Amino acid sequence: MKQLKLMLWCTFCTISLGAAICEDVRGQWNQYGGTDGDFRAATQTAVEFGTWSIELGVGDAAPIVDQGLVFVSEAAFTEEGQEAMRIRCLRPSSGETIWSTTVNDRSYISQDINDNYPVRPLASPIAAANRIVAISYGGCISCLDQMTGKLVWIHDLVQEFQATPIQYGFASSPWSDGSRVVIACGGAQALVIAFDLADGKVAWKTSPAEAAYGSFASLKLDDGSNHLVYMAQDAVIGIDPQSGAELWSYPLPKSGLTNAVSPLAIGKNELIVGGQGFDSSRRLKVQKKDDGTWKIAEIWTSKQTPFYCNCVVGPGSRDIIGYRSNALSSISFETGELKWRVRGWTDANFAIDNETIVGIRGDGFLALAQLTDDGMAVKKGARVVKDRVWAPPVIVNKTALIRGRHTLSAVALERLPAIDQLPSGTTIDSMTAMYGEKHESIVNLLNLASKEPTKLNFDDYRRVVEDRSILFGEGDYRALLGDLEKAKQFNVLRQIAKDWANRDPNSIVAFDKLVEAAKAQGDEEAVAQLTRDRLVEIVVEVRVPEATADDATVYLAGNASAVGSWRPNGFLLKRTGAQLYQGTTLVPKGQFEFKFSQGSWDTAEVRLDGRSTSNRRQLVKQPVTIRAEVLAWKSKVEK
Repeated sequence: MKQLKLMLWCTFCTISLGAAICEDVRGQWNQYGGTDGDFRAATQTAVEFGTWSIELGVGDAAPIVDQGLVFVSEAAFTEEGQEAMRIRCLRPSSGETIWSTTVNDRSYISQDINDNYPVRPLASPIAAANRIVAISYGGCISCLDQMTGKLVWIHDLVQEFQATPIQYGFASSPWSDGSRVVIACGGAQALVIAFDLADGKVAWKTSPAEAAYGSFASLKLDDGSNHLVYMAQDAVIGIDPQSGAELWSYPLPKSGLTNAVSPLAIGKNELIVGGQGFDSSRRLKVQKKDDGTWKIAEIWTSKQTPFYCNCVVGPGSRDIIGYRSNALSSISFETGELKWRVRGWTDANFAIDNETIVGIRGDGFLALAQLTDDGMAVKKGARVVKDRVWAPPVIVNKTALIRGRHTLSAVALERLPAIDQLPSGTTIDSMTAMYGEKHESIVNLLNLASKEPTKLNFDDYRRVVEDRSILFGEGDYRALLGDLEKAKQFNVLRQIAKDWANRDPNSIVAFDKLVEAAKAQGDEEAVAQLTRDRLVEIVVEVRVPEATADDATVYLAGNASAVGSWRPNGFLLKRTGAQLYQGTTLVPKGQFEFKFSQGSWDTAEVRLDGRSTSNRRQLVKQPVTIRAEVLAWKSKVEK
């Protein structure tokens, strides 16, 4: 297996295999991964797919296929500039949009938002009883009519049920039996809530606990009963899906928010569980005692299996395959012992198509592999999208639907070329880039701009940014343009700034850099045109904590040059009343990001518990009044 280099890593998306819970939703996509949890629409033989690729708003949630149609979620904005989620219904033959519906999706101050983790759908939608149910990044649940896209009902978990905003966004997909839809809520009211699918009324709630990122698994038991299994931050819990009764609880050795692995229901009353809360994987058996209660028996524990990713049961149920440390590993289904380990793929997700393992790497490389005694033999493969891929492939009739962060593509599996081995990838790959290390292509480009700027041309830049699986963020643009400005390479600088502004028309920083480049070249006509087209007036009103001194100075800091380009004392606000401050300025149309401070980052706004806040965000499309409230100042929070 030296030729094969394969590694699996999955962020907040996990595969949950097992028996479907109810016969009346057979063939529907009623849970994460579909009816059988394998991301394969096995019953939809009449669906005919073309080969296509379309641009979408940002999203990391896998699409679904139901009743011969494709449904996918994406980030969007309301007419008022509020961040939202859009659900699209697509024609499988062409990717054409049949209907689209935009629903409310605000993020909250407790959620982390940055270039790596923007506001975007993380949880795959489900389809049941002619309804589509989707959960937004900020915990907004929307139920739509499947054929028309009309909104049937909506709930806000944070505002209505005091859910704890999950740090990197709500990621647990719903589950439905055709009459109710079950949602992971978390917080002071309930860990899990069931709503009536028809009208959205609350059917039942469990006791309070904190939710995590994984989705539900439906476990069918020998006695014909069903348990809905969910892994929270501190325990794996079995729930009666009809009543909401908590049937059993299996504590995690190490509690933690980042439990992203969905339990794997494997039949015979058994589960595979794993993730950060275990630092291991375990095969568990759910058994009924004489008194009618349930107990959980451990069949085995393995340190070799997934720590922070998904796992799949390989064809023939011989192996359980998953990622730990820096390698893809396989353990024996029977004993939990390590069978083989191989390296290679980064940030990959998998689906099972009969005897074939279908894997999509984080940089868009798709492969078909067969399980062998000493590893996985890759038969076909090619890089099918130049986009960042976090979602599992969805398989329908030998077609794979690939959800990139900005795209959705339909790829014919039979057209993949045969290969002898996978490419080794880059020295610094896409996974490490997610955690702060730059991709080698970016490093090389920035080094060229810094050391030999006269040799850098627009094509050097374009080769990097056109591959969207390589995260080229705002900081990289700033560094690149800053070095070109120092070297007075204004022609290339202006080309890049213009391209950046075209690629991200909502980027205020890109606009400011484009204006700076035009000024540097003395093009006053271009400067006047840019500012005339883009600048609008905003009014910012903020309520500060009661403990704020009467003579305190309060500043607005943000990503626009008008408010200091992130200087903590960028724009002074005026006191207008008790605990109230206000200011008026001009900013470019686009995604305005901002925070409040008392003059330095040591006195900036924070959460009530003292943790730093994420940037506030408002899409400015026209003159607008932005109202906000500061919960606490950093200097005022006791350590």
